Amino acid sequence: METEPERIRKILRDAFDAALLERDTASEAFDEILRTISGRLPHPADAWRIKSASSALSVAREKMSVAMIRLHWFRAEAELRNRLAAAARRASHLVDPPHEIRRSASK
Repeated sequence: METEPERIRKILRDAFDAALLERDTASEAFDEILRTISGRLPHPADAWRIKSASSALSVAREKMSVAMIRLHWFRAEAELRNRLAAAARRASHLVDPPHEIRRSASK
């Protein structure tokens, strides 16, 4: 059974993968429009097609960036939690000495 952090990481990774696919699809559509227009005189409707594809690509890139940042921050936060927990374990003997040390100190 997956833990809560694993479940959240998977959700964020899936969101990033979906945003990446959307960005790739929008990029391919934009490139295809440019290929069909190059080499000929642009039709007035071509300006609208370019603007529409460019806007879709910009939105898709923004979604991908947000998804990437969210995933990165989740991973960084998890790493920080792990490091803090490890530091706390290493320092725990300073606050609560092991049983053997307490026993020898009381003699």
